Amino acid sequence: MRVVQAFTRERAEQQQFREVNHALPRRRTTQTVVLNGLYFPFVDFLSSVATRRRARIRRLPLSSTAT
Repeated sequence: MRVVQAFTRERAEQQQFREVNHALPRRRTTQTVVLNGLYFPFVDFLSSVATRRRARIRRLPLSSTAT
């Protein structure tokens, strides 16, 4: 802050902060959406593979329910 004030760059620094602050949430949100779009289907796929393997090993029907 002292350096900014020493060179009277308050307005320029404030404008730069606003630009970065405005762009960052949009970029992070986009990144989060893309990563979720990749991660969760992959986890679902692995879960279904594990379920099928377990059912094959135990020789149980895939839709068995405990009663």
